[in-house]
Amino acid sequence: MNGQAINQLVEKLIHIEPLEVPRIEDALDNKIVETEQNPVSTFYEFDLKDSVLNRGEVRLAKSGEWALIILQPPEDTEIVEDDLDLDHWGEIEYLDINPEIPPEGMIAYTYESNGVLVTFQFYEESRKLNSVVVEWSEPE
Repeated sequence: MNGQAINQLVEKLIHIEPLEVPRIEDALDNKIVETEQNPVSTFYEFDLKDSVLNRGEVRLAKSGEWALIILQPPEDTEIVEDDLDLDHWGEIEYLDINPEIPPEGMIAYTYESNGVLVTFQFYEESRKLNSVVVEWSEPE
């Protein structure tokens, strides 16, 4: 999976409606496995085969009103910021630089697309991809 394939996967995810397990599984083309629950949400994990984003986590509100999907590459990933077409996502909504996160600090770019927040998080010095987060916020 290259940068374009990552964008295509994220595009599928941001159009999930309604926020339900079968829809999430369809977008990921994979089953998700429940790992934990609390009164508000259910947590799931998944592994993606043949993908640079090979594992992840889903946090889904029991109400179906909000969700968080975290996609992660293997620790030895070679995907770097320049491999991704971040211009595809438009203007940066939020920029977060945190040099305190080991081992080399983090930089995160957050965009809004289709009413969904999409964050690409990279290690600050090497610019290797740490995670991609797709977030449907709680209604206000």
